[in-house]
Amino acid sequence: GSYLVLYDLEKLEVAKVIPLPGVVAFVDTVYYWNGKYVFLSWATSEVGILDAETGKIKMLSVVQPGLGLGVTKAGYFYVVSNGYDREKDMG
Repeated sequence: GSYLVLYDLEKLEVAKVIPLPGVVAFVDTVYYWNGKYVFLSWATSEVGILDAETGKIKMLSVVQPGLGLGVTKAGYFYVVSNGYDREKDMG
């Protein structure tokens, strides 16, 4: 399994380790937004949304694999991809 490891940059130590059941691998970037950690699972082509308070994870399918580049102030996670299949997205 995979884990989200949070480091305390002031104390220079591990602050928290959160297991990510069902997630095999993810991009080296994790974003924090509105009490949630957001990451991209490459192994399953899903966006993972981990509630920081409860530790519960929700997974959202990604239409086209790509690079997760951030979360907007409005709460949109954006993925840059080299292709897009509208039929697959609407299905």
